Amino acid sequence: MRCTFYLARLLILFLSLSAERLSAEENVRELEEHLDGIGIKGVALFADTLSVQPMASNESFRVYLDSNLPCPGPVGVLESKLLSQFENQFINQKTLLSIRSAILQYYAKYGEHGVYVEIPEQDISTGVVAFVLAPVKVQEVDYQGNQWFSRSRVEKALQVETGEKLNEPLLLNNVAWLNQNPFHYSEVVLSPGTRTGNTNVEVITKDRFPLRFYVGADNTGVESTGKTRFFCGMTWGDAFFVDDFLNYQFTSNNHYDSFHAHAVNYTSYLPWQHIFMLYGGYAEIHTDTSGFHGQGKEAQASFRYKIPFKPLYTNFQQQLYFGLDYKYETSALFFVSTLDFAQLNNAIANLTQWVLGYQLETHMSSHQVTFQSDFYLSPLSWFPHQTRNAYGQLRSHAIPYYCYGTIALGDIYTFPNKIALSALLRAQAASGALLPSEQFKLGGYNSVRGYEESVFISDNGICLNFELRTPPLSLLKTRKDQLTFLAFIDYGWGYNFYSFDGIEKTAVLWGIGPGARYNVNPYCSLRVDYGFKLNNVPFDDHPLGMWYLSGVIAY
Repeated sequence: MRCTFYLARLLILFLSLSAERLSAEENVRELEEHLDGIGIKGVALFADTLSVQPMASNESFRVYLDSNLPCPGPVGVLESKLLSQFENQFINQKTLLSIRSAILQYYAKYGEHGVYVEIPEQDISTGVVAFVLAPVKVQEVDYQGNQWFSRSRVEKALQVETGEKLNEPLLLNNVAWLNQNPFHYSEVVLSPGTRTGNTNVEVITKDRFPLRFYVGADNTGVESTGKTRFFCGMTWGDAFFVDDFLNYQFTSNNHYDSFHAHAVNYTSYLPWQHIFMLYGGYAEIHTDTSGFHGQGKEAQASFRYKIPFKPLYTNFQQQLYFGLDYKYETSALFFVSTLDFAQLNNAIANLTQWVLGYQLETHMSSHQVTFQSDFYLSPLSWFPHQTRNAYGQLRSHAIPYYCYGTIALGDIYTFPNKIALSALLRAQAASGALLPSEQFKLGGYNSVRGYEESVFISDNGICLNFELRTPPLSLLKTRKDQLTFLAFIDYGWGYNFYSFDGIEKTAVLWGIGPGARYNVNPYCSLRVDYGFKLNNVPFDDHPLGMWYLSGVIAY
């Protein structure tokens, strides 16, 4: 996406400086034949050659603007720029071409890159030089490379018409929007047309079969539902043939009856370049652990509406989003590592909460910075079993009226030798006791390595992760594979408003260890970590540490 931006911009600049450059230089050479030490007194800008007329000079340097010519920024800025560079200079070929370049830079500064500047034949005896500015127009459009996504869809998305003005910001936004689908990538190449001020647009598309199947396994489960997780799923990258995104995943452990889950995600890319997302999930457990037999069900339905900020093609991306969650819960066993944290009585609770969030991603030199903030609010009860009594059956002191906020701030710094240092901060603060599904999870692969998954869940928490990664290595010269080794240190702190069954309200976790990642894009991914526990806690049974394993095969 960023490559497309720079390529298009460079070619537009090339077009502006080259398509009519020969004719401009010829006109300048003709003008030079009539020059005899004439100094520059001003610059006049016209919308077309028919409007060009001799302009009387003023005592001071001036910029004259044709009433039919739109100006993207303050005229005074352009006037000051030209005055500082060219006042009292003599008119010659070098000076005129330098003025022309300065005008192009001024228009580019205010977002107008799709213009060309011509130096017409004129009478310059007064010292006022005329330039003609006109928009670059599209002469021809050519589409290449489409296999699985039709040409008509790309045409509709890009909105480029022959004979029309080339709107560079619109074109680049549309290309970036189109490229959000990972099964499809397009880039635009511009080249000078056969007519002055015209450009040819070539759209090169690389796409692949928009259906992906995958299977995998890991050990991210909790004790009550089994640590082993097997999963399989599919992704449809052209859902219902409208470029939408549909994903389904089934997850289970060694025994289907003891735990299984279904999850569906649907993403719709709306014509006005907003995103609408739907999520649905359902899970069941039947556990027999430590002499306790229990069962539970969980269901969720959510939506998110995302509003990306334009431009979409730069290194600074941000979006605002809002949504609503509905959750149906009958057991805390889905979310806790051990039975020590679970109230074991059967219960039913309905949860609804509004969500407001902001997300940012930016690339600055060697840094890749990400930030995300979410605010959750449950101001009232909508359904049965959304009461203090129902919530109290799943978590003591939990109530259905609450709010909490989360933040995540990350930075990946890549050194010149390709060694990378990653830092990630996540935190949560709540107004009161929350249901287990909303608590901050500490322990496990995606938190503090060295401990069980969700070994401590809390209303408020902080998690810090640092990783030092080696430069990627390739083992298969004919494939796009990467092998990376890493060393990590993780820290977690959690605080509950109320203690549970003798467990302290506060816990501190520390983990350190090595890891490795291997990917053959897009067919296979493997990861392995071993976390050494640096701080023993009474509710974790592993004295030294834990392995974290995962493997995924996809087609």
